[in-house]
Amino acid sequence: MRYSVALFALLVPLTMADPEPAPVRPTRHLALFNHRDLDGWTVWLHDHHHDDPSRVFSVVDGAIRVSGEEWGGITTAGAYRDYRLVVEWKWGGATWGERKDRARDSGILVHAVGAVHQHFGFHDRYEGCLLT
Repeated sequence: MRYSVALFALLVPLTMADPEPAPVRPTRHLALFNHRDLDGWTVWLHDHHHDDPSRVFSVVDGAIRVSGEEWGGITTAGAYRDYRLVVEWKWGGATWGERKDRARDSGILVHAVGAVHQHFGFHDRYEGCLLT
């Protein structure tokens, strides 16, 4: 009986851990990008997962640069709800891999839910905007 009580005492703190924080509902302008680095963002790449040895995602001249050299994405570290997203977009010159001689293929997934790596490297559910 002592063992089961001890085991229960060890498991209770694990099961009573705080749930994930509720998504933030912005009440004013909220800048998700600081124009210096990718603090507040999480990288996921098809072949390297959370490592980015080729610097597919970087900050150049105050903007997020995506080389496209490897398939993947970045997500905000925080969760948000009831928001309006404003984005500026500029295409680069190079395309890679299967898209080497084809049109560029990129997009934005908004209101993504679930683990980052569960569905081809992205969230389980999302709304998207494909830019080609």
